[in-house]
Amino acid sequence: MFDFSYIRILTASGAVPSRRMAEVLLGAGTTSIVAQGLHAKQVTQLASRHSTNLKVDFHDAALLRDALHGVDRLLIVPASRADAAVYHLAQVQAIVQAAIQERVQHLIYPSVAAVSLPWAYRHLASERLIAQSGIGFTILRIGTLADCIFHRLPIALRSGVWPTSAGKGRTSYVLRDDAFSASAAALNAHTLPGADLVISGTQDFSMGELVREINLIFGAHIEPAHVDDDVVLATLTGAGVPASIAAGLVATDRIMRRGDAHAVGEGVRQLTGNPAVAVREFLLERRIDVLLASKYGWSRDVAFTRPPSSVQFL
Repeated sequence: MFDFSYIRILTASGAVPSRRMAEVLLGAGTTSIVAQGLHAKQVTQLASRHSTNLKVDFHDAALLRDALHGVDRLLIVPASRADAAVYHLAQVQAIVQAAIQERVQHLIYPSVAAVSLPWAYRHLASERLIAQSGIGFTILRIGTLADCIFHRLPIALRSGVWPTSAGKGRTSYVLRDDAFSASAAALNAHTLPGADLVISGTQDFSMGELVREINLIFGAHIEPAHVDDDVVLATLTGAGVPASIAAGLVATDRIMRRGDAHAVGEGVRQLTGNPAVAVREFLLERRIDVLLASKYGWSRDVAFTRPPSSVQFL
């Protein structure tokens, strides 16, 4: 039987997504979490109730090697802040070097499915570092997150309009929890997963099709408005979406328009044994939360993870 004591996650992300990832990993049998970052204390407190965990400084090579001593498989979750590109790559490089020295057998790295996204370059550079390490690896290519729907939906319910520059482009949507579960399954699998897996929804949508699905679920009469990128950005920021998030939503529209976001696959089922949660299912699950957000707005630090009670309002 596989010895789960030699499986670890290295994380530098903060806030609710990291906490939820820790919950999913611990539930799947992961026994050690190494946390460092702005809100890493939250992750460490959670992990300490269930597992051995270590605090590590990614700038201290000796401490990092100690953290990886005896580790067989390693899930790397680097910083997710939009302004953390250099920090991100420095972390991955330090982790990979320590993994080589400590003879880690397999690295797992959540990357992006759409390589034309503005922030994809940091993931591609990280992938190259991992591939050149000589260590076995699995890249999990995460598709378009359901966050993209949740950030826009309350605004559309208020205004009756869904501004988009995606044209006829298509994409599928995957919940963060499915991405976390797939990562945990890859880390804890008895049989190592393949080198490259797409973690996405199983059905793709154009924006028009997505809006029709939303109208059915919410009894709404939202109309898609086909406009350019600048209008989408101005509309979203004008409605209170933080600029960095709005820019990411526009980038998703752009790659859809170019045909670069068409990621549909069974990676979640392949790793976890369960299909990815369908769009209709997760919208129904969050229906009340979304309706409240259409009136009060999401909180600035909201994370669209399960359970629904984790959602906060202003």
